[in-house]
Amino acid sequence: MTIYSKKLEREYLDIFNTVFALYSTLNDGRDSLHAKHAQIQADGEVAAEALDFLLDVEMKITAAFPYMESQIATRMIKAGNHGLLRDDQKSHLGKVFFEFGLGPEGAYRKLFFKIVNDQARQARKGVANAGPTTNGRCIE
Repeated sequence: MTIYSKKLEREYLDIFNTVFALYSTLNDGRDSLHAKHAQIQADGEVAAEALDFLLDVEMKITAAFPYMESQIATRMIKAGNHGLLRDDQKSHLGKVFFEFGLGPEGAYRKLFFKIVNDQARQARKGVANAGPTTNGRCIE
């Protein structure tokens, strides 16, 4: 394996991990997601919704492997057990995600940006609300 192909494989693994991180975050709240009527924006694009992303990822996994392997991979990922996938499977999925624009620079870039900002806002809010836990006592 050449240095170039190792670097490319690492990039695909990074894309897989990034896509899976968003997938896991959205999948946790999947029950609250609902299909919406798509509206074309002024630039001719349709807003990417969380449910669209989840389904797109699952369809790409199904198409990326032979039937049995895709069924196993899909079940592992839905259950949050992506660590059970082999590195070659992860890099292959990363390549597929990259080719179809599922990464942070692709069709769902606004969704990635929104989720990251929401998480940062929640983290700041959690720190601001943490306050002292001493119940007014001095701790030394």
